[in-house]
Amino acid sequence: MAFKLLELLEGGAVPEHITRHMKAVSKLAVNLGMLLNIRGGCELNLSDIELAALLHDMRRAEANHAAAAAAVISDAGGARIAEIVRQHMLPDKAERDNISEITVLYIADKMADGERVISIEERYAKRLKDSPLGPRRRAAEYNLGVAMAIKGRMEELIGEKITPELLSNEPV
Repeated sequence: MAFKLLELLEGGAVPEHITRHMKAVSKLAVNLGMLLNIRGGCELNLSDIELAALLHDMRRAEANHAAAAAAVISDAGGARIAEIVRQHMLPDKAERDNISEITVLYIADKMADGERVISIEERYAKRLKDSPLGPRRRAAEYNLGVAMAIKGRMEELIGEKITPELLSNEPV
């Protein structure tokens, strides 16, 4: 199944900088998943996390890219991976209290600016600065709150702050 889904990336349809981003997110997500499994007692499927991360932005150039990528992945027989990808921009409300493959990819993606690993606070600082008033500002504040709440629950489980340095290291 994994090979079939990875074939969706063949043919150069995904720009190289997006591919590099997806690989960076994959490393972060797998490292975070391992931390949660080892220190937090979770039972996350690291293969699903890795595969979803490697595919999550495959339709980045399209409107509503998460849903577009999820549809392609689902059509190729990867329903579980498609669901993780569909929610990578903002997990459904029912999912936000869970520590799952979905929330792991969500946090890892928020900590990758292209290939550069950053804190969630750094990611949203620019958005908040660039959106001083109005709905874009409120959306950025809301999304920051969601990300920080999920990250906080993960930190409680692993007993350590989730930092760029922590997730950038080689696997735990």
